[in-house]
Amino acid sequence: MAFSEDWRWMAIAGSDGALHLLETARLLAGQSAEALRLIGIDRGAEWLAQAPAGYYDGSPGIEALGQRRAGGRLIDADNYHRPHLVRQVLAGLYRSGH
Repeated sequence: MAFSEDWRWMAIAGSDGALHLLETARLLAGQSAEALRLIGIDRGAEWLAQAPAGYYDGSPGIEALGQRRAGGRLIDADNYHRPHLVRQVLAGLYRSGH
């Protein structure tokens, strides 16, 4: 477990092998707090940052993987690749799945 310098984010390693990025204030309020799930694919050759709503950003080769299971969820590279939304989550401008 680790916290961001401003304590806004908490990162925890999940039993699913993913790194989960949580909003600390929402967690303390007893609300759904996961903002992003960071997943390594193909033994770390590719990576995926996936929001609870399903959209994601990833390494350059991630789109070539097409439809795959990642972190127990089925992803579709064509329909959910939304890097701008992932950046907005991290900037605090967009709340996914809440």
